[in-house]
Parts: sequence; C-alpha cells; structure tokens
Amino acid sequence: MTTRALLVAALSSLLLSAVTVQAANVTWNVLISPPGSATVTCVSSTPAATKILTHSGKVVFAEGSYLDLTFTPNPNYKLESVLKNLENWTPFLDSNRHYRFGPVDKSHLIFARFSVINPQGEFPMQFPANPAEGVAPVYDVTGHYEGTIPFTGTTTLTKPRTFSLDVAMDETGKLDLSNVSVEGLASDPLNEQPTGKLSSFDDKPRVTGSTHGQGQIDGIDLGGSASGSAKELTLTPAAAGAAALAQPQTGTVTGLRQYRGKVTLGDDKPLPFVKKQGPFTMPDTTTTGVTRDWGITLTLQERLVGTRKKLIASALLTLPNQQQLQFAERPVRYSARNGLSVKLTKGIKVGSNPASIDKRSRVAVTRMRFTCNTDGSSCPVTGGLLKYAFLGQKGSGEIADFLAP
Repeated sequence: MTTRALLVAALSSLLLSAVTVQAANVTWNVLISPPGSATVTCVSSTPAATKILTHSGKVVFAEGSYLDLTFTPNPNYKLESVLKNLENWTPFLDSNRHYRFGPVDKSHLIFARFSVINPQGEFPMQFPANPAEGVAPVYDVTGHYEGTIPFTGTTTLTKPRTFSLDVAMDETGKLDLSNVSVEGLASDPLNEQPTGKLSSFDDKPRVTGSTHGQGQIDGIDLGGSASGSAKELTLTPAAAGAAALAQPQTGTVTGLRQYRGKVTLGDDKPLPFVKKQGPFTMPDTTTTGVTRDWGITLTLQERLVGTRKKLIASALLTLPNQQQLQFAERPVRYSARNGLSVKLTKGIKVGSNPASIDKRSRVAVTRMRFTCNTDGSSCPVTGGLLKYAFLGQKGSGEIADFLAP
C-alpha cells in the first residue's frame, strides 16, 4: 500500500471516530409501579432495537432517535397514568396505550402507574347437577316418602314391610315425622311422633333419629324404643323448580345403617337388639319434594365512599327449600395475589315481615380470583374456594365446580 493510501485510510479512521464520538447516547429511565403490574415495550429507531421491560429499567439509544413506548397491563391490572418528567402524558396515548417520542435529544424519566382492577358485576354460583367427588350436597328433605323397610327376615319383627310418612325439616336440619304408616302396624294415638336430624358426614348426608311408643303389629301388642343412624346416604333429588318438586321421584336409597333398642312383643319380656353398622338398600323408594338445588349470586360494585373508591359486596342465597337470604353489603378488598375473600352471615329472609334473620346459614368465599381484561369490562372467575353451611349440613368445593359451563 502506498503512503498516500495509508494516509487516506488513517484519515478515514479518524473521521469515523469523530462521528462516533459526536453521536451521543441518550438514556431514559422507565419506572413501573407497582412492580409486576405491566410490561413496557420500547422500540428505538437508532439503533433499531426492541427492549421489553417487565420491571423498572433503562433504555439507551442514539441521540436523534425515535422511541416508541407501549404500556401493557398484566392481567387484573389497568393503566392509571403515564408521566414524562412529572408531566401527565396519559391523554396523548393512542388506543393501544402507545406513544412515539422523538426525535429525542435529552434524557427523560417515564413513570407508568398501574392499579389492580376491581372485578365488578354479578357472579352466580349453582350447586352442580353432577357434583365432583368431595363436594357435599345440602338437601331439603321436607316431603312425602313411600317404600319398603329393608328387613330381610321372616318373623314378625324382621320381615320387610311397606311404609309411608311425611317429613318436615326446619333450618337446623331437625326432622319431624308425621302421618307414619307401616304395613301391619297400629300405633297408639298417644305416642309421640318420631324425630330425627339431618347433618353431613364425610361430605354425604347422615340421618340420626329415635322413637318410642306402643301399639299392635299383626294384631300382637307391641312396645319399645329405638335409636339409630344412616349415613353415606344416596337420595334421588327432584329437578330444579317448584313444579318439579311436586312430582314424585322414584329411585334407590342406599347407605350404611346402625341401630339399637328394646322391644316387647305380646307378653314376652323386653328384648334388647343391636344392629351393627352395615350397608342397606331400599329400591323403588318414592319421594316427593326432596331437593339439593341451591345457588348464590355474589354482586360486586365499585362505589365512592367518602373520598375513596371501595369495592362493595352483597349476595343473595337461594336455599334448597326455595327460601332466599339477602346478605348485607360490606366493603371487601381484591388483590391480584390473594384474590377476594368474604364471609356471609346473618342473612335476612326475603319476604319476611318483620325482617327475620337466619343466624345459622353462612357462606364463605376464599381467595376468589378473576382474570380481568385491561379495561375491566370483563372479569371471569378463574379460581377460589366456596364453603357453605345451612339446613344442618355443610360442605365446600372449588368455585369452578359451581360455575355454569
């Protein structure tokens, strides 16, 4: 290479170095608050580069470049404001929460503030027609029953007999039996009516009860007393609706039973008896009015309370016996991390005059989560736990099990 060529190459190198020095870089600081609430996409024209910030950070680009910033909230968050050097820049963003800055020749501070969306609207939950394992039903068993007592012997006291009876159930699960008729049995009119109680055991219905009295069976004097229980019961519920409740449902009742007592037949001495726990089956049992159809609608509304916006929750519970309970409004808090939790107690019986409070029925929503779109117009439920207790029974399950498909 000639001396002239070497000089030209050296001069060119110096000129390029000078240009590189003169093309200064600009640094923008981008703050995202709160952490984890959004991403900011940064696109510079010189150099042509894209940087995605998931937390506060810096963007470095050449002086004179254009810089496109797009502010994208994460699920359950919404954009509140964008400040450029403490100047409100929010009105200048387009519908995609984007703005093109430039040509840029100075460093700036961008502060993007986001907030958790308060889910709003009505969120109905209904006991499923085919509950998942572990989701306990709550029955109203008020109604009429007909069937056959599941005895398997041949003697007077052990042979199968048809029966019919009416059951009235109160809000505690207490059962009052009336119009009891058993094949071949004539009861003394002075006898007290049998009583019982319906509760939950291992997520399934359990009935306990007792009776005592005297009368005649197949024309033979009879007296005695007995108590027992039947658990893990399967019942045939009516379909939803008042009309369906009036239609007889025929099915098989199964479960585990045990009982004890003593009986006097004729002139014999009192005879004690004990039946250890064992399975039983009652086919072709007809019931009228038995239902486990219940549901609750949780309503969430954002309101101005004083000078602050608050999320207000209320709920309407429809029990299996069609009684409705209105739970009073109360402020709640929703967070993207912990969801929403609220305990509903002391519901007012709808239609009662004067107002009557149900102190036994309660429902609790725990860690109920939503996935709201970025403007909050839609917030479908995505998780949480529902606990419930009424009519002497209780249960729990994932909220997803109670949502309409």
